[in-house]
Amino acid sequence: MLAKALGVADRVLDRWRHRNGSGDGAAALGDAAGGPGVLTRWATAKWRDLLWLPAIATMPPVTSSFVARSMDMGKYVLLGNWTDQGVRDVKNTVKRSRAAREAFAAMGVNAREWFFTLGPYDVVLTVDAPDDETLTKATLALAVQGNLRTTTMRGFGEKEMENLLSSLA
Repeated sequence: MLAKALGVADRVLDRWRHRNGSGDGAAALGDAAGGPGVLTRWATAKWRDLLWLPAIATMPPVTSSFVARSMDMGKYVLLGNWTDQGVRDVKNTVKRSRAAREAFAAMGVNAREWFFTLGPYDVVLTVDAPDDETLTKATLALAVQGNLRTTTMRGFGEKEMENLLSSLA
């Protein structure tokens, strides 16, 4: 297990050397005056820690499908207006928003930003959701409480829009 962890550390060091233009690792391993480089000082401190982490080898790996799922989440903007009930209980607005954020997280929806606004909408949220159905369930669960009415808009980033436009004839 330790050999596996050390092998991973060696690959990380090799990548660092390659990215920073230090093919021989001179800048990484030592400075011009012959003293230890940043990476050497870090590695010296961390090798000791690696001896205490044999459990790393038994941890499940982060798979590419997990990374792809987190990057493929759709972006949405929710515009909200308080209902009469929500206005009557306005003093608990922040408490309700925190509870809604936790409920969203439990359903797989990440409420990235939550703004209380002036103007035609009382609340504006930006969220990430794996799909439209998941977000619909989350917003319906919020609506059932009777404090907020929402309008949902799907947002597309530049890359997503480029992909959509490239498929046009």
